[in-house]
Amino acid sequence: MSTPRCGVPDINLEQTSNYVLINKTKYKWSKHGLTYNYLSNSSQVPNLAQFKQAIARAFATWRSASKFTFSEVKGGTADIGIGFYRKDHGDGAPFDGPSRPGFRNVLAHATPAQARSVYLHFDAEDNWSFNPTSLFEFDVQSIALHEIGHNLGLGHSAVTTAVMFADYTGERRTLDPDDIAGITELYK
Repeated sequence: MSTPRCGVPDINLEQTSNYVLINKTKYKWSKHGLTYNYLSNSSQVPNLAQFKQAIARAFATWRSASKFTFSEVKGGTADIGIGFYRKDHGDGAPFDGPSRPGFRNVLAHATPAQARSVYLHFDAEDNWSFNPTSLFEFDVQSIALHEIGHNLGLGHSAVTTAVMFADYTGERRTLDPDDIAGITELYK
């Protein structure tokens, strides 16, 4: 119970095989061309350009396994808002600050399609990296890949090698067959 993890709760989910769908009739996109934008920046990200490239690669990974396309929009409204936040940031799911050994740390959370506001939030106080070299450096692309899965309507998988597994166990930048089966089932 002390592994860093995603902040999306494991409740009210529909189990189908090993992957989990977040209520496949309610939390599902009715379109396949999605937009995203950046809502905040953080000094925790050493290089904003690298951060945006990591996010783009995470979206490209989901694009390769689904019917979706993703494009960044600057300013205005987007389907998915991405940002870094600290502690209580107004969405009812406050962050817990810097990850520490022996604690159940929350790294990020996201809302699914059809939520009032669809977002992907990172905890600004965690130690974000593009190539983690220690236990408490967290891979931006891996976490974004997981959270985008929630944005698309997937819940946490029971498969420990799946991107949608709740606990962060290190860099994971490719989708597991279970992740692909989940997104395929949801949007068939």
